[in-house]
Amino acid sequence: MISIEIFRDKDLNITGLSSKGHADYAESGSDVVCAAVSMLVINSLNAIEKFSSTKAVLLNEDQEEGMIKVSFESIPDEKAQIILDTMLLGLNDVIKNYGKKYLRLIDTIGRR
Repeated sequence: MISIEIFRDKDLNITGLSSKGHADYAESGSDVVCAAVSMLVINSLNAIEKFSSTKAVLLNEDQEEGMIKVSFESIPDEKAQIILDTMLLGLNDVIKNYGKKYLRLIDTIGRR
């Protein structure tokens, strides 16, 4: 299962995220759930870097384990927030279409 944790401050601003695990929906290389989640997360982080002034700090990455953890240096600007909201919309659609057996989304307030 892929577990994605969204970290928020007390004002509910996203301060970072952590994604780890593999969906195990299908064999490696054929796993559409894992591919969808990876694309949503990585593309969102790339878009934030390219189109917003928000800076993300890579805290941990391990492709073998399916892990990436990032923290934002400041509260995401409006463009970054739209990108993050779009990512969450896509992740929730993956859960809706494939089930919580493959992807768990956790919203955490007050932790990094």
